[in-house]
Amino acid sequence: MPKRKGYLWDELATAETAKVAMRMAARGKNDRPAVAVHLTNDNFEKDAQWLAALVREKRFKPKPTINVRIQDGPHKKPRDISIPVFWPDQCVHWMLMLCIQPIIMRGMYEYNCGSIPGRGTKYALDAVMRWLNDDPKNCVWCLQLDVAKFYEHIQADALMGMFHRVIKDPNVLWLIETIVRSNERGVPIGFYTSQWFANFYLQGIDHTIKEKLKIPHYVRYMDDMMLFGPNKRELLKAKDVIEQELERIGMHIKSNESDPHKTTWAIFRPRDKKIVFLGCSIEAIRLADGKHRYKWMRTLSRENMLRMTRRIKRIYRKGTMTPTDACAVVSFYGAEREGNNWRFEQKWMRPYANMEKARKVISDAGKMQAAAQTIRH
Repeated sequence: MPKRKGYLWDELATAETAKVAMRMAARGKNDRPAVAVHLTNDNFEKDAQWLAALVREKRFKPKPTINVRIQDGPHKKPRDISIPVFWPDQCVHWMLMLCIQPIIMRGMYEYNCGSIPGRGTKYALDAVMRWLNDDPKNCVWCLQLDVAKFYEHIQADALMGMFHRVIKDPNVLWLIETIVRSNERGVPIGFYTSQWFANFYLQGIDHTIKEKLKIPHYVRYMDDMMLFGPNKRELLKAKDVIEQELERIGMHIKSNESDPHKTTWAIFRPRDKKIVFLGCSIEAIRLADGKHRYKWMRTLSRENMLRMTRRIKRIYRKGTMTPTDACAVVSFYGAEREGNNWRFEQKWMRPYANMEKARKVISDAGKMQAAAQTIRH
């Protein structure tokens, strides 16, 4: 067990940390009056001092959140989002994470992805492609699992027990617990802290899979798990252990909607059935050289292609491109160019949306925003 970290409070509850936290929490929101008022030259220094004192004197009490329901992803899955107020809650969340993020990262598994800087969908998919191409003997079988209602089922007592094993500063533990217990059940989707707490919650299972079960290749993207191995029996044994470990911390594998007592998971040969993961399909194409060799093709899933096409055509029909539209276009081009999607780009993207034009719209909007901030200050 790693040594517990102490003496963090003097680093966390300072005006300098508060200043960094305020700037980070305000990213993308500088034009909102409730945010901009705290960033002006007249108020910034004073508010940073006030924020540091609020935390240092343990006067911070989470305010009621703004609760909204969104339709997320290509399947329009309903999600309940809790948005904390900017002042002071979001800033306090950032102060905490600036302090404890290195501690969480220290014990994090290499391919624990999602909501972690530098470890997005590209990082996870690139790892899967690399394993399939470079180590086919250990990628004969694939096991996919999905944790049910991940954020909602995180137990405050279990999470705090995990933090007590890596942090010994009582003041920092008080702040963590204040945020964790501000929600009646689980951790709320929408808090900056929640994505870190959620990843930290499954760290023990990540290490069990790699170090005790000796699974050759394993990647987790938040609540989606994918394991590769040469032997079907060993992967099935691993599934049983994972289910037991999840149950121990109050979680379980997602159930079938038609039969709540039946869990949904899949084990298959990637050479025989394509992998669907993080909005992409990975399919084996056998090479015509008389040998058992395969080329792996990565393409966008059909749902993502439809979603991109519809959005791009809506932008095209408007005749003008807003900065938000431009960001979507650049994002779509970036996503499809990571795989074998050349025909899709040629037929459905280039005739309707020009990436260079989108980049110019984003650049011009950034310059205007910077000029407005200069005038305001």
